[in-house]
Amino acid sequence: MVEIIALIILIGSFAGMALIACRKIPVLVALPLRGNIIPRIFVSLKARIKNNETIRSFSAETILQRYLSKIMVFMLKIENKIGEWLMRSRQRNIEKKKKFPGDYWQKIMKKK
Repeated sequence: MVEIIALIILIGSFAGMALIACRKIPVLVALPLRGNIIPRIFVSLKARIKNNETIRSFSAETILQRYLSKIMVFMLKIENKIGEWLMRSRQRNIEKKKKFPGDYWQKIMKKK
């Protein structure tokens, strides 16, 4: 019984595939023989870009200037942060020196 059901499903599947193929064959025959459409898409896209005024108004120099100014601002921020770290480090060093008087080590040496 299971084999009969599987056979019916198999025959129905093949019939469905044959029906779809029969419907699509006329469409496939009507297609042009030049099969590759991708170069035509790129040509039309290139023409649109050339004709677009907003895209043509950008130049490489202005984009470069923009990125260089952003990099400069970033570097200045980094420089300020490093300056703050150095200042904190120097202040900590001064505080450590204040805790111990200058003759601290001489007193320890004399005790021995």
